[in-house]
Amino acid sequence: MFLKQVYQYNKWLFGAMCAFILAQLLVFYKGGMVFSPLFNYGMYAMKMKIDSAYPITYFPNLPGNKYSSQQWDKIYVTSQSFSQLAWNEQLYNHDIKRLYEKLHLPTPDKKHYTITLSETDYWNWYKNYLQATVKNDGIYSILPPRKAVFFWNGQSLTPQKN
Repeated sequence: MFLKQVYQYNKWLFGAMCAFILAQLLVFYKGGMVFSPLFNYGMYAMKMKIDSAYPITYFPNLPGNKYSSQQWDKIYVTSQSFSQLAWNEQLYNHDIKRLYEKLHLPTPDKKHYTITLSETDYWNWYKNYLQATVKNDGIYSILPPRKAVFFWNGQSLTPQKN
């Protein structure tokens, strides 16, 4: 009834409201998609679970305040993405491949979803990438980054003792 009254009042407003309603329905149907944090109530619906251990990749002795946010993204996010490659393969095997098989569709080629790259090859490429993007000679001494496990003790994260 309300939409009918809006349609009679202003057809453009009715169209905008319908487009918003359809977009929001798509967001709710899609699950992980975010249309707007103000209208996607599901983002705030769960309590955040605190894990007891967190694997962290970090660059020791790297002053983050020395670089712009764009440079920092190029330094850190790129290496973080490389560390997530194993997760991509797991995503392909457990979700994408399984879904295609369940729908009786031909399974897509694994190379479209995963990248196989050795750590040595990656760090050689990464040094050249940094040279072209950050242009700071001192940064190469920090490669490759270190990996550690930090534990939550209820108040702070503490590194794993060797």
